[in-house]
Amino acid sequence: MFSLKVHNFVNVEEVSCPHCVTLREVFESMKKQGKGYAILFKDGVPVGIITERDLIRLITEGISLDEEAYNYASKGLISVKAYRDIYYALSLMVENGVRRLLVKDELDRFVGTVEMQEILSKVEEDYFKKKLKVKDILTERNLIAVSEDTSLFECLKLMKDRGVGALPIVKDGKPVGIITERDIVKLFDVMDISEPVKNYMSSPVLTIDENTLIETAVKIMEENRIRRLVVVGSDGSAIGVISNRDIARSIHDDYLKMLESKLKHAKDVLNLLPEPTLEIIDIYSEQLIVWMNARAIGDFGNLIDSHVTSIIPEKEWAYIYSRLLKYSKVERHKFHVEEKIYELSASYVLVETERVRGRIKMVIRDVTKDVHTQKAIAEELDNYKRIINSTDDMIILYEAKNGAIKLVNASTIKKLGYTEDELTRMTIFQIVKEDPEFIRRNIDRIVRKDETIRGRRTYKDAYGNTLPVEISATKVHINHDPYILIVARDISERLKLEEEIDKKTREMENLHTFILNLNRCASEGEAYNILAHMLIKVVGIDTLAIYKVNPSLNKVVDKLVYGNKEYVGCIEEAQEPTACKVFQSVQPFLVKDANAYSCPMFVSEYGSYLCMSVVSGGRTIALLNMISHKEGYFDRDRLEFIENIVHTFSPFLSNLRLIEINRELSIRDPLTNLYNRRFVVEFFQKEIERTKRNGHPLSLVLIDIDHFKKINDTYGHNAGDLCLKVISDVLRNNVRSMDIVGRWGGEEFIIILPQASKEEAISISSRIRDKLKEKVVYTDKAEPMFLTASFGIATAPEDGEDMDKLLTVADNKLYRAKNEGRDRIVW
Repeated sequence: MFSLKVHNFVNVEEVSCPHCVTLREVFESMKKQGKGYAILFKDGVPVGIITERDLIRLITEGISLDEEAYNYASKGLISVKAYRDIYYALSLMVENGVRRLLVKDELDRFVGTVEMQEILSKVEEDYFKKKLKVKDILTERNLIAVSEDTSLFECLKLMKDRGVGALPIVKDGKPVGIITERDIVKLFDVMDISEPVKNYMSSPVLTIDENTLIETAVKIMEENRIRRLVVVGSDGSAIGVISNRDIARSIHDDYLKMLESKLKHAKDVLNLLPEPTLEIIDIYSEQLIVWMNARAIGDFGNLIDSHVTSIIPEKEWAYIYSRLLKYSKVERHKFHVEEKIYELSASYVLVETERVRGRIKMVIRDVTKDVHTQKAIAEELDNYKRIINSTDDMIILYEAKNGAIKLVNASTIKKLGYTEDELTRMTIFQIVKEDPEFIRRNIDRIVRKDETIRGRRTYKDAYGNTLPVEISATKVHINHDPYILIVARDISERLKLEEEIDKKTREMENLHTFILNLNRCASEGEAYNILAHMLIKVVGIDTLAIYKVNPSLNKVVDKLVYGNKEYVGCIEEAQEPTACKVFQSVQPFLVKDANAYSCPMFVSEYGSYLCMSVVSGGRTIALLNMISHKEGYFDRDRLEFIENIVHTFSPFLSNLRLIEINRELSIRDPLTNLYNRRFVVEFFQKEIERTKRNGHPLSLVLIDIDHFKKINDTYGHNAGDLCLKVISDVLRNNVRSMDIVGRWGGEEFIIILPQASKEEAISISSRIRDKLKEKVVYTDKAEPMFLTASFGIATAPEDGEDMDKLLTVADNKLYRAKNEGRDRIVW
């Protein structure tokens, strides 16, 4: 059967389309004619092929089917002459991974196609006499299958990624259906890829037992016009898929063994090759020619049974032979014989029997004309070189047909870091960081339409770096062959400038937003939150610690930590920050890495850190500690940006601090620093309304210092003021955080206790009374003074539901405490 010629299997009923049609039109034609492929023609010549597998790839990549089909067709068409034998055709299919070949006649005219399935349906009996079973050629033991609920899109992606033409659908390990490339073509215009595959699968599915003969499998495929079968084990579970491609590969591999008995036929095929082809046997001491094709005999004469050095000079052969023994192949090695120049490619197959070491397959091509042509091209290129080396732009000349670089100027060598010899052994695809297919399409546009293409590209240099360039690509002809001339300008400095401008613009926009937010903020705390957001979210530091400083006291009054909370402070509250590096200096203190000198006070973990002061009116009002986990994070540009942020922030903070100081002055008693009567009344009224709404209790305590007039009369007003401050501290330190303590007038104080019952008010008052009795106040003359106070308590709603009523009740209770002997609590 394998001696049959390809023309016996030609299929002339093709799905043929003009190259300019859309993908949708192509797949509609394939669907209508029930074919798995379509050939695109231009001027009567096949220029591309679209297959079922292409449809799956296009769908998973989201390509619109309204695109021009030619842009997505396979251009590397594999063809075979009609007079070739079927085994040769089958070998081409297996080696190139295709299921069909274009068939051409002796004049290279397209006459049809030959398909793998047609060949397999007529495989000669020699192969099937071996009684191979399905399990003998099952290549994929790790079953690729999906469940019924898998989405169609996931199935298509799996088929694309794993390169399979069908997916079995299994349930409990048993095959219940199959989805194939042919199914997708039939359904492409009606399917919804988000739906489960069970809506589109073919069911029931044809299966075959792994112990079935290959001959039977081929017949089942032929009878059902399918290309694959699901293989099941003895329990009916799916274990793999066998396709006609697997069978073809097995036939091809196994047939190599049969080839020895059909060597004459194989040699006839090799006789058709246009290059001299030889077979040499290596018998250790000699390498003898045992076969030559017709072209080799015509060029060198009949040298069968002669040593190979009768063709190749002895010195050249010694080198070639050593390379064959070491690497098993030699490719495109040139050697001279008198005025002729030959190019040799050979492969070595190790045999190692008692008499024979191995066999050598060799192809020799006369490249004398090619070499002379290349020499002429090189001379012409030298003329170009002298011109192009005078420019700073990179100039590259390469062949349009394969992208091989033929000429570069000095600027290209300098900027890319390759030697001239290295570059002229490379292709344009190796130095341009773009999709090779994109470059090929541009080359086609330049050559066919004579376009000049301009744009930005990225080149790859010899050190793995990238270089942005702006290119202009045009067509030139040398010896009538098309070349592409590239003029490329290094734009890395321009991009850096553009990037710097963009960076500065972003910084200005961020600063503008920062200022707007600061203008809207109502408190010092909110301003610090805005600063923290700017430094952490925009600048990107990991931790920000803010130490608020009272410039009058020269003490840290508060510490705020933002970002990473695993921070160890370097200054305690109420501590003087004079040892801080930036407290008395407007210069920032920067530590770039762990090897740099660090402040002795700084103890937190860091990669790098930066300390700055916030200054107002020449006095430090806050200290900033900024930490990054990265070494060298605070570079010159980032430091400058942070300084701009802090300098912008400083006057806003100063103004907010003045506003808060003025507000505090307006609501606090200057002597005791307790809230004044006006603030207490406002707070009291709001709490009464809240109590009415939520039903919680509210207590009020009036406190009067016992015998205060006597203290003033005996020790003077300075001693009286000191007593007022002492009792203020006791009151402030013995109430809850939600309570309000105020100076009600003279020696009288008031405490508002939100959500406190009578019992809680009594408890708090008792604690204050006890703490006060522990205090000893000394006059200027070191005379001791002992303080006591009287307490009156009123609670809403039991004692009243408005402020006046509660104040009256508390005042009456206070009056009773005074009359009953002072230093007591009345409720």
